[in-house]
This record gives sequence, structure tokens and C-alpha cells, in this order.
Amino acid sequence: MERTLCIWFPDWPLRQPGTPTGKPVQAVDASNRVIAINNEASNEGVAVGMRRREAEAICPVIETVVADQGHDAARFEPVVKAIESIVPRVEIVRPGLVLVPITGAVRYFGGEEAVLERVNKELAAVALPGQRLGLAAGPFAAQRAAEATTAESPYLIVDDDSAFLHTMDVSAVGSEELVATFRWLGIGTLGDLAALPRAVVASRFGDVGLQAHRYAHGEDR
Repeated sequence: MERTLCIWFPDWPLRQPGTPTGKPVQAVDASNRVIAINNEASNEGVAVGMRRREAEAICPVIETVVADQGHDAARFEPVVKAIESIVPRVEIVRPGLVLVPITGAVRYFGGEEAVLERVNKELAAVALPGQRLGLAAGPFAAQRAAEATTAESPYLIVDDDSAFLHTMDVSAVGSEELVATFRWLGIGTLGDLAALPRAVVASRFGDVGLQAHRYAHGEDR
């Protein structure tokens, strides 16, 4: 069975030189959406995914860092090389977030826990601590698993993608417009979406709805 590991550094855009410390800080992308926050910002109620103005309304004293994709990618290269020393195929979603098929590595190292230990060992040599690991069958569930971790529990192994995704909020699957329509129809969780006939979803929402339905079932490979 295929297994996918998501390795995520939640604060990667904030690791650039000159980022303020000891105060609430957020990193935003080119669309002014929050993509990373520090603990101080989190304590003030700011969350990843918010619009910059929404975050600033919640926390007027927050400092903002604009993510530099080129610079972030260059700083991330040693991390990618460290992962490639264990598993040669690494899909870079963005700097700070990768997806890695590890089925072969699991056999080679003797188990999933052994692979995670080896990954953490290699990363310790090239990056500050703070990575989160999510392991599941498909990339979508693996990334959601990584996002569900905490600093105290930095990795999560999912045995059943569909069961893991069932109670997750429907906002995990797509654009704001699509999610708003789902909510208007009373579809609040991925389980609600998965329960709908696929043909009905495809007819009503087209390809984007069909992809969301597949995600809800953990079918993205």
C-alpha cells in the first residue's frame, strides 16, 4: 500500500533574517493571505488562512513579513537534500512543505516509525527544530495530518485516510466560493461531502467539485 509522508515547517517564511522576535508576527503571501504565524500571534487569535486585514483587526500590533518565495526556496534547499538522502523522490509543494512517497523506505528501514526517526535525524543536522510530520496513504490526508499536529505531538500517523478525514471541516477541500456553496447546502464536513453520490457532485459542481469529492474520500493518488 502506498504511503505518503508530509514534512511541514509551519514557520518557514518567518525564518528569514530580520524577522522580529518576542512580538506577534505573521507572514503573508502575494495575495495578502496569512501563511505562517508565530506563537505570540497565535495566542492573540490570529490563524493561518486569514486575510491580512482580518489578522490586523484581531491584533493591531502584529508585525507583517511578506514571504519571499525565491529566498525561502534557496534557504530550503539543504532541507530537501537531507530528505533526498533517505528518499530520492521529493515533491516540493512550497518552501517549508514537501510530500514524500515512502513505501520503499518503510521496507528498507524496517517500519514507519523507523523512517520518521531517520528523517528527524537528518533534518536536525540542517535546520532548526520545529518540523511537523504527517503520514497517510495519500498526499491530501498526509498534509492534513501534518497540519493537525502540535508542538507537543509533532507527528501523526494515519491508518485510514477516509476515517481520518470524515469529521474534518469542509474548508479543507477547496476555494472559498466552493466551500461557501457547500455550507449553504448544509455540507459542513468532509464526511457530509463524501456521503453524496459522486455523479451528483460532478453534475452540480463540475471538475472542481469532483476533485473535492475525491479528496473527501482520501482518493488523490
